[in-house]
Amino acid sequence: MCPAPPQHQILCSRALGLAGLLLAAGHARAQSAAQAGSEMLSMAQPWLATAGVLVLAQALLIALLLTLLRRSRQAAQDMARERAQLLQRGEQDSVELQQLREQVVSMNASDSLTGVATRRRFDEALAGEWSRAWRSQQPLALALVDVDWFSKYNDRYGHDAGDDCLRHVAQVVRSVVRREGDLVARFGGKEFVFICAATDASAAALRAQSLCEALENQVLPHELSRYGVVTASIGVAAVVPGAGQKAESLLQLADRGLRQAKAQGRNRVVLALPALAGLA
Repeated sequence: MCPAPPQHQILCSRALGLAGLLLAAGHARAQSAAQAGSEMLSMAQPWLATAGVLVLAQALLIALLLTLLRRSRQAAQDMARERAQLLQRGEQDSVELQQLREQVVSMNASDSLTGVATRRRFDEALAGEWSRAWRSQQPLALALVDVDWFSKYNDRYGHDAGDDCLRHVAQVVRSVVRREGDLVARFGGKEFVFICAATDASAAALRAQSLCEALENQVLPHELSRYGVVTASIGVAAVVPGAGQKAESLLQLADRGLRQAKAQGRNRVVLALPALAGLA
């Protein structure tokens, strides 16, 4: 292989031997490294297994948190929806309650038979108009209307016909007393009353006379009446409220006029003067 002198062959032989030793040492180191790597891998397997469990646990925890978040959002949306429904229902209940209150007020303010104002509504209106007239020093007029011989009408025609008669009288009164601000009310069983603000005695008496004539002209049969038809007696009063006077004084004055109208034969209007009732 090495065509050299014997000395060179000796050198070559030594070089080959040295190379073999180096190769053997390298192979031993490789085996040692492989064995070390195998041992390290064997030691790392439990850690790798634990790390896998942790990753899986983290994944499950994240999935659970996401599920809880979705459910929380859904619960919040459901609560918001229910709250909106409750608010809407509350608003509807409030509207219905207000309507019911208005119906109750309307029922208390209107007479169920005749449709005119009730006595309670009249009392409230009289107090308010009296105060207003006192502040403005304007006259306030009031008239009491009584259906003549109404008890005999009921006896002759029956109570159903009597109710129809009262409804008819109420319509006639409303047709005559129709100015804005005027009030017509049922005062009692067969009595009506109306209030006219800023109206003096003469104007109130003319209004009452028109009513008396309009009712008689309806020609509602009343065989037990002196006049043969349904008529009414009316007492009228009008005053400018003074210091110390009360609204009841005006009502008492009109009642005095009504009693005089009945005493004079009914189917008429009597204007009661304040001096006759002790009013100034």
